[in-house]
Amino acid sequence: MLDGTKGQGGSQALHLTGGQSAVASIPHDLMILLDEHLKQSLLAYHTKLVNKLANDVAKQLCLEKKEFEAANTQLRNELIEHKQAIQNTVIEVALNKNKTDMEVHKIHNRQAEADRMTETIKRDVAGLNKIKQKDNLRKQEEELEKQQKETQDQREKIDALKEGHAEMVTMFRRMALGQNVMAEMRAFITSMEGKPGSLFRDGLVRRNAQLW
Repeated sequence: MLDGTKGQGGSQALHLTGGQSAVASIPHDLMILLDEHLKQSLLAYHTKLVNKLANDVAKQLCLEKKEFEAANTQLRNELIEHKQAIQNTVIEVALNKNKTDMEVHKIHNRQAEADRMTETIKRDVAGLNKIKQKDNLRKQEEELEKQQKETQDQREKIDALKEGHAEMVTMFRRMALGQNVMAEMRAFITSMEGKPGSLFRDGLVRRNAQLW
């Protein structure tokens, strides 16, 4: 508090108390220096704090970038392996399709030969009927039945191969539609195992098991 009293000559005297007196006793220039020093200290502390925060953020971003790059590299490698597995499977299917086509061609040739032999046997049987050679006729009839059975077996193999080709076409159509390639391959090969004339064996499944 400031207490004012009248003195001689009409002048007013100021009387300061306690802390006010201590502050008032500090020179004005020193107060300015203290104020400037306080501002500089606060600015330095604030700058240090901001720099530390920026450094921590930079470290975290760097760490996250490394983790992202590692995950991206792993994903890219897995995609490359998956693509290679698909290419290997497609090549394997193409090779087996060629083998199947060759087998069908051979069966057609054997069937044509069997048909020719059947016609020959029929002519022989007709001739034997004319000359009444019953014993030879019986043997010729047995041979004819055998040839007919072989012909029927060959036709069943052809039907099985045609069915396999139809399933293969269906599988590739599904592949073209973007469905699960590996699942279609497994389902197709499983459906073909054990069928007459099938070129897919357990060895093929085991050989490609790791790729799936």
